Amino acid sequence: MYTAVYLGQQSGCVQDVHGRVHAPRPPGRKEEKYAKAPEIFAHCQRIGRQFDLYKAALFQTQIAKMDWDENTRRWNVTTTRDDKLAARFVIIAGGIMHKAKLPGIPGIETFQGHGFHTSRWDYSYTGGGPTGGMTRLADKPRERGLPARVHPHGGGRGPVGDPLPVVRHGERPLPVRPRVRARDREGTAMKLQKKIVVVTGGGSGLGRELVLALLSRGASVAAVDINAAALEETVKLAGMNGANLATYTVNVADRAQVEALPERVISRFGAVDGIINNAGVIQPFVKLKDLDYAAIDRVMNVNLFGTLYMTKSFLPHLLARPEAHITNISSMGGFLPVPGQTIYGASKAAVKLQMRGLLSQ
Repeated sequence: MYTAVYLGQQSGCVQDVHGRVHAPRPPGRKEEKYAKAPEIFAHCQRIGRQFDLYKAALFQTQIAKMDWDENTRRWNVTTTRDDKLAARFVIIAGGIMHKAKLPGIPGIETFQGHGFHTSRWDYSYTGGGPTGGMTRLADKPRERGLPARVHPHGGGRGPVGDPLPVVRHGERPLPVRPRVRARDREGTAMKLQKKIVVVTGGGSGLGRELVLALLSRGASVAAVDINAAALEETVKLAGMNGANLATYTVNVADRAQVEALPERVISRFGAVDGIINNAGVIQPFVKLKDLDYAAIDRVMNVNLFGTLYMTKSFLPHLLARPEAHITNISSMGGFLPVPGQTIYGASKAAVKLQMRGLLSQ
């Protein structure tokens, strides 16, 4: 079996899930919550040596050629290291973020300078390594007469979060979806003007940012959270927009509390135009056999049933509106398994399917 494993190589790269999932620390070593790429890579190398994988595994190898042989009914595969493989089946698993996108920066389609994928960093060009020291960038504020620009969408990802492809000297990048322009943002703001939106988990994290963003675009918001103190902090951060914000201390896992919420919101704002089911919790990073039922119940009650209670309770009121929206927050864990997060992933997958079923109705 030939399997490709992706590992970011850019300077400062840090894994986006808890480090213990990938690289358990030796006893007595100070732990960083999110492991850095060199540490994960070193751990993978230790695994390879420990289980003698280097003899049979094709590390850092690419498929150079693949032909179908009708006589043998096999795929003949040649790698960049001249390995010869024969396979009955070939599965191309590009994942959900394989579509190439480039940022909508003026001039990028005719740019003739050096380019590379941020996760395959070209240290021969920048100098340094994964831990820093990129001294060769000091004399490169401009190239080919183009002013140095900051990517408006955050480094090496396109407008919708897809990874950017490597663009070498002389190559013409693929056409891309244009970035969001100011007038497009204004159009979005106009759609939200005077709309009433309910956001669960509005006391912290993504939920709080959603509340503040909606308020800034002219919407009225009902922020829901189990933590009253956290909601008070959201009100403070809203500043002058706080006049259009109402908070409700509600446990979304409590059906009675949720069923009483629509009337409370409508009595304050007069209607509801949309809900965002953002509230969610993860489980302890342990295997299913070690996970107690209290933790399982908490994850399922908040993530799945909390979303269900909110949707069923508000749906009659939303259907009565000329236009209304329901937004559910799923997770990558609902698409792919994450070690130690089996129940969390199951809850998010259920949320995703629940929404698709509702959409089909």
